Amino acid sequence: MVLDHQGALVQTALVRNGDGSMSSIREIVQQAIATGYLTVEAEEQLRRVLARKYDWEDFRAFIRLQQEAMEGRVKQESRELLYSGTSFATTSLTEEIAIAS
Repeated sequence: MVLDHQGALVQTALVRNGDGSMSSIREIVQQAIATGYLTVEAEEQLRRVLARKYDWEDFRAFIRLQQEAMEGRVKQESRELLYSGTSFATTSLTEEIAIAS
């Protein structure tokens, strides 16, 4: 669970392929926009997906995510951790799951 852009607690559930990865940039973007929050895990998945070939719609979704983040409608967990002085290495998926439970 994470706080959305209005400070409310929201459940995050990443859409995954059989190999554990997200299926498209659009799905990552849709979740980030819906919650107002881009987790470190989703950001890492986004980097992996962007390293492969993607279609025009995925590119447009990525641009929309950038706009939403610049305008403050989507917050990035990585930036919050950076500004708080928390190391990325100390924040793990296991800790997020434990918090969500």
